Amino acid sequence: DFYNNDNSVFDTADGDKHGTHVSGTIAASVNNQGVVGVAPNVKILALKFLGPQGGSTSDAIAAVEYATQMGMRMGMRISNNSWGGGSYSQALKDAIDSSGMLFVAAAGNASNNNDTTPFYPASYTSPNILSVAAVNDQGNLASFSNYGASSVDISAPGVEVLSSVPGGSWAFLSGTSMATPHATGTAALAASVNARLLNDPQNLKKLLMDNGKPDCATLGKTATGDMVDAYAVVQAAGGSPPPNPAPCASPSPPPAAAPSSSPPPAAAPSPSPPPTAAPPGGGKHKHKKRHHGRRH
Repeated sequence: DFYNNDNSVFDTADGDKHGTHVSGTIAASVNNQGVVGVAPNVKILALKFLGPQGGSTSDAIAAVEYATQMGMRMGMRISNNSWGGGSYSQALKDAIDSSGMLFVAAAGNASNNNDTTPFYPASYTSPNILSVAAVNDQGNLASFSNYGASSVDISAPGVEVLSSVPGGSWAFLSGTSMATPHATGTAALAASVNARLLNDPQNLKKLLMDNGKPDCATLGKTATGDMVDAYAVVQAAGGSPPPNPAPCASPSPPPAAAPSSSPPPAAAPSPSPPPTAAPPGGGKHKHKKRHHGRRH
């Protein structure tokens, strides 16, 4: 816990149901209770650097660096990042770049175009970042979700998602935070059938992007116009041909005008040009500097 500088990640006073909910979407067990995670047999390393008042960029960097060290020792190479906010930080980008992990990041919940209004960390140009938007149960972009034809990679369910919360219960939550763990769990499933992907985050990212389910409502809103498709990704990771979903229909071109049987008559020439008009005459523990990072 980098926020409270202790080893107790869960703190009731900090409102930590957000992390519990995200974790459930990734890895909730098959036990006939509540929900089942996308990758129910994976192990999770829980790191916390946000609290009721947000968090500091320095703590975010410390958490990423710790995850990197543990990943090298224990083989954890996929990072879920259901958070964001604050200004550009080269130090944070450098930590992500050198992490060697697939860094799955929430696109944000401000209904903004990330192409023109970047949202960090999802908007860093790091090649190992997979930025995830949220869609509802109809495949439509969530009203709150950020988007970006070049800066947001793919979408996943993020509206009224049921998952675990503290106290042995379950709740519905919405946000790109809820969409992101669907992509993270799918990446973990892919690595479970092809372990080499763990050491190749860019190829793992590409696998998810190349094997999504066409979501016509997000065309022009994400780089792929696709929603995460766990089945197709696992098939492709295992070397089997993935399903071949129907692409979104392209709009039909307008009918061509029929050629005229004879050219129109030429306009009669004007006897003299009109006079030229004259121009007008005149004329953001020990107090740390905190940014506005938020769970998303």
